[in-house]
Amino acid sequence: MARYLAGECSDEEEQEIEAWLNEASDRQTLLENLREIWTAGVEEAGEEDKDLWDVEASLKRLENKMDLDGDESRVSSAAISSRRRALRNRNSMQWMMRAAVILVLATGLAVVFNMLQTGEWLSPADPMAMHEVVTGTGERATVMLDDGSRVRLNVESRVMIPEEFGENTRTVHVEGEAFFEVFPDDRPFIVKADRAVAEVLGTQFNLCSYTSESHIRLVVAEGKVRFQPLGGPEGDTAAGVTLESGDMGTLSRDRVDEITTVHNVEVGNFTGWMDNRLIFDHTPLDNVARTLNRWYGVDIEFSERELEQMRFSATFEDEPLYEVLQVMAMSLDLEYETVNRTVVFSPSP
Repeated sequence: MARYLAGECSDEEEQEIEAWLNEASDRQTLLENLREIWTAGVEEAGEEDKDLWDVEASLKRLENKMDLDGDESRVSSAAISSRRRALRNRNSMQWMMRAAVILVLATGLAVVFNMLQTGEWLSPADPMAMHEVVTGTGERATVMLDDGSRVRLNVESRVMIPEEFGENTRTVHVEGEAFFEVFPDDRPFIVKADRAVAEVLGTQFNLCSYTSESHIRLVVAEGKVRFQPLGGPEGDTAAGVTLESGDMGTLSRDRVDEITTVHNVEVGNFTGWMDNRLIFDHTPLDNVARTLNRWYGVDIEFSERELEQMRFSATFEDEPLYEVLQVMAMSLDLEYETVNRTVVFSPSP
């Protein structure tokens, strides 16, 4: 973003930033505010010093003025002497101050840009008060929130929560899959997941939003949940649906303005992962492959593309990978071979 304001970014970077700006009008407003700050800094530097606002060159010059001592990263005596001379040299001090402004402004812009990309705009008083919990392959975690709510994370997932909820809302961000047990409160509990948002007061629900999947799925175990897509160029919340216990809402990533609802689903089929149960119910093999990758860290491939759409139904509880593979092969009349961490399925001869 700093290079964009300075007119130094590549054509590809410029197109990417402008596409991001066009997604929401408030981003254009923010850009204009930042541009005013940047322009004021350049004018303050003066015509003869405008080269100081070349971001890359300025950072390079600042780096060259510092002599770091090995692993300890201490400033050398030569640098200290240079600093003393700078105190007696007004022009040198002005250079250092401008360089510091460049560093602070560039860093600040990067933070703001990143926060807006993730959709999280925190209060100016505490802009970095976020907590993140991440699970890896085969890992799960339970997170207790300060309002008494509980979040259980499935494999390869993450949840981002503020250290303290605000006075009016309780908002968290989730990637992957998580089960929420929301403590009743007058403040709405809002879960943002990529292109969807769920809003409740007190309930239990499972939200699956792996980016590798073609849809975002929400299943309600208890209570009611308002499930809404985030649609439109302004990022406004489009019309959604209210789901009750036993309902499942599915939002396609290709059609973000439409939610498909199914009633009276078997909730346990979607929450069994909390008890280490792996449940497939007429599931396409390409979906099975992605799930096994997240659970066992193994890559599954198919020798023929048609095999990816074969359907598989089975339930496993704390089973080792080889038993899962054996059941898949026997159930579908397939054979497989394993090379390192890659499994290739092919039709039986």
